[in-house]
Amino acid sequence: MSFKILTINPGGTGIKVSVFDDGKEVLNLGVKYSVMETKALMNIADKMADEILLALKAKDFDPMKIEIVMSRGTTFYPMEFGVYPITQLMISDIKEGKVQTPHVSAVGPLIAFEIGKSLGLRCYIADPISVTQGFRQEAEITGRPEIKRKCLAHALNIRYVATDVAEKLHGKITGFNFIVCHLGTGFSICALGKENILDVNNANDGGPLSTQRAGTLPITGLARFCYEEFQKGSSFKQVESILTKQSGLLALLGTDELPVIEQRIKNGDEYAELVIKAMALQIAKEIGAMATVFKGEIDGIIFTGGCAKSDYLVKELIIPQIEWLDCDIFIIPGEGEMEALASAGLRILESKEESKEYIGWDEYEKRKNS
Repeated sequence: MSFKILTINPGGTGIKVSVFDDGKEVLNLGVKYSVMETKALMNIADKMADEILLALKAKDFDPMKIEIVMSRGTTFYPMEFGVYPITQLMISDIKEGKVQTPHVSAVGPLIAFEIGKSLGLRCYIADPISVTQGFRQEAEITGRPEIKRKCLAHALNIRYVATDVAEKLHGKITGFNFIVCHLGTGFSICALGKENILDVNNANDGGPLSTQRAGTLPITGLARFCYEEFQKGSSFKQVESILTKQSGLLALLGTDELPVIEQRIKNGDEYAELVIKAMALQIAKEIGAMATVFKGEIDGIIFTGGCAKSDYLVKELIIPQIEWLDCDIFIIPGEGEMEALASAGLRILESKEESKEYIGWDEYEKRKNS
């Protein structure tokens, strides 16, 4: 039997929408909407749902053929890997801001829920950003009691590519220790041990500088920067936006497009070359840090995400810095999040996986404190 699955993935560059038939993409609507503030997008989720349905019809695809709607999840309470139905409770939590931090991914479940209502379909999220399965308590501790490290990562793609590599190694993901390097708009370098996120940098809070994010910064310099911005009248949200959306390559080189930067390097731009080498070194150092989590017992290092398409970055700059780890290296370029959503939807439709319960932020806090 053929199953048609609608996938929705909001990210740093827009909202991607595709239709999959038994795991193969058969229709791509491209990126919907340019980057906007998350709250503004949330306010027009119903409009976007209607426009997606109209766009499907314009492509001569009957939306009534869709069997299930799958969306990327957001920064909910700490959760396990798995597939979760999008419920009214989940929608209420998103709209009331009951999430760990604002993120554009929150728009996806809202759109999916509206489409599900229009077509009478089940709708789900899979492996949301807030997966903390296996995250060690000692990894949360910082030098300030008021501040804890959060386990927020590109869990959807991390699990998907790790599962793929495990199969190539003739095993299951639960039998391997991988360092997964998701290099997208933000970078998640994850110690994935036996399908548990043992440690990971939160791309908004630290790790390597990336295409748009500042990464780990010197504390005194960061404190001074924030103080000076507040003196200028900037709000917390404005400063947060500077550090997480207007930094990294974008701030240093005026563009976040690696192919453009690589061409500049070929044309003799020495500063651009220095910046990319610095980014590569920071990625390699983060990989080395994650290697200590496994005490060196690593089955493979996986590079994925849009930046993994760059041979110059990955093969010429990063890999020579980490070859001493002496393990297999796998490069799976591009972001497999749409395929991961389709795969999760197919498992639900074929009854190969049972969905998990979304208990909501209030219930999570209640159980945590009991």
